Amino acid sequence: MSRKQSLLVIATALPVNRADALVGRNFVASLSEKKGKNMAKSEKQKLKLLYIKEFLEKRTDDEHGVTVQDIIAHLATRDIQAERKSIYNDLFLLQDEMDLVKQKEGAETKYRVASRDFDLIELKILADSVKASKYLTEKKADSIIQKLGNLCSDYDSKSLKRSLYVPAQNISNNEKIFITIDAIEQAIEGGKQLSFAYFKYNKNGYKEHLHDGARYLVTPMLLLLDDFYYLVAWDEKENKKKHFRVDRMEQTKVENIEATVSDSTKENKTEYRNRHFNMFDGQEYDVAMAFDNSLVSAVFDRFGKNYTPVDIDGHSFKWTERVAVCDQFFGWVASFGGMARILGPESVLEQYREFLIKNLEANK
Repeated sequence: MSRKQSLLVIATALPVNRADALVGRNFVASLSEKKGKNMAKSEKQKLKLLYIKEFLEKRTDDEHGVTVQDIIAHLATRDIQAERKSIYNDLFLLQDEMDLVKQKEGAETKYRVASRDFDLIELKILADSVKASKYLTEKKADSIIQKLGNLCSDYDSKSLKRSLYVPAQNISNNEKIFITIDAIEQAIEGGKQLSFAYFKYNKNGYKEHLHDGARYLVTPMLLLLDDFYYLVAWDEKENKKKHFRVDRMEQTKVENIEATVSDSTKENKTEYRNRHFNMFDGQEYDVAMAFDNSLVSAVFDRFGKNYTPVDIDGHSFKWTERVAVCDQFFGWVASFGGMARILGPESVLEQYREFLIKNLEANK
């Protein structure tokens, strides 16, 4: 205890009249207030370096810099007093953490952040991807883009909100999709089963719950993104794999039931997505196809580049791929007109002919 504090303790213990007591209390209160203010200022001084870093990140970029006086003025808004010498020391320390550039602009010396974790063009691509997402609501997309803006300067963040046309029908209205995704990932990582309600829309735009309204109970296998998020799951009761649109799952719950583990529940995400067109299921075959050479890029886009095309006649090539045969696959082949055809197996070729005849009959 200091001498001043000791005297205060003694003084407050002595008999005093009412007026003296009031003066003593006011004096003690005054000292306590000053001590509190000094402590507050001390705490703010500890944050000074953080405030300077934040100011440089938000107010500088390739086109904009700030002066030492700008930094001092910004700190003043935070109730922090600083001298030029201390700011120079802070900038020197920050060079180890930030790519700071010092440059002359006329009579002024300015500082700016020269490089960041993400370039502006990378952030623009991310922002466009978020905006175009079919599984995010407009509100959630705007929130994520705003957070991306925190990774660049205030000036550049405005360009992330550029106008990108997204068809209204591509915008989700499921605000809880992230909760569902989190539950799926927890179940997969924890080796547990998952239960949920599942719905589709009727022609009037209203929800209709499937399974007679009962909850599904499955072992989650894969979470895939193919325009929408899809859950690939094993239904032990029906002894087969099923696909579920994640944005149509509700009231998802991780159950305290061990997952059904077998070779059937182990899949490679990329290979599985390539085999299933628009995530529709079907019996799997090794299908041989012939394509015009002009379609190489389209085939690579669909199946990847892990297979080497086999030349047929100099104008076309053969491609064999494991495919879950369904109408969506046949529709993809038919979309190329006479430039694509199925070679075999014969049972798949026969299904393809029936698909074409059925569509011709429906469009007479």
